Amino acid sequence: MDHICKFIEEYLESKASKVEVIFDEDIWMLKQSTFAIDQDVRVGEADYIGELLVSSAVKISFCPFCGKRLQLLS
Repeated sequence: MDHICKFIEEYLESKASKVEVIFDEDIWMLKQSTFAIDQDVRVGEADYIGELLVSSAVKISFCPFCGKRLQLLS
C-alpha cells in the first residue's frame, strides 16, 4: 500500500530524484533516491548520468508533503 500525494510531483519537478511514501512491514516509510545529472558528471561527483548518488529511508507518521497522518493497518 502506498500513499498517493499530489505534492510529491511538485517537489520532484526540479530534481533528479525518486520519492515514495510506502507502507512496508507494518511501518510507513519515506524512501528517496537521488540520481546524477550532467552537472554531477562534469564536476566529478558521478561517473555517468543516472548514477545513484544517495538512497535513504526513514520511518514516518505523517506525509512530509501534505501533512496527512498515515494510518497503520490493524
